[in-house]
Amino acid sequence: MVVSILKKADKKLKKLLELTSYLCNSKKSSIRAISLSLNRSRSSIQNDIQEIKQILPSSWTLQVDPYSGVELIKPFNQTENDLIAFFVQKSLVFQLVFAPFRNQFSTIAEASDALFVSKKALYDLISQLNMALETHKLVFDKKKSYYHRKRRSCTKFLLMFTNLLR
Repeated sequence: MVVSILKKADKKLKKLLELTSYLCNSKKSSIRAISLSLNRSRSSIQNDIQEIKQILPSSWTLQVDPYSGVELIKPFNQTENDLIAFFVQKSLVFQLVFAPFRNQFSTIAEASDALFVSKKALYDLISQLNMALETHKLVFDKKKSYYHRKRRSCTKFLLMFTNLLR
């Protein structure tokens, strides 16, 4: 449930998780096969593969061969869910959503500086996030980084995120 909320809020995260899931559940695949399967351009897939390679945990390996294809090699003691949790925790939306519970920053200006992102990009992300949070009757304040609504709803939301970290 938490991952679906974050995927709604962050398109980039959604794209990376779709590609990661595809790679986890397949053997070697060509860029063409992946792009057809995910209905995205080859260049988009190649860019996403490069991004995944940069942030992939050291115990995982992403082999890219122009002739034989792309293969994600996972450690025997980890699953696709472990990798998904890792990517989610690295995402900008996760850091933004979790910040009020950590008292990391109190304004969007501070968040912008701390996360190295423009204020406009954060405002756009917060708009997307609020659409995803609507069903949970939560609203992320655009001026300050905190949630509006009942304390109980916020606590429930925090518990969902804490479970994701386990």
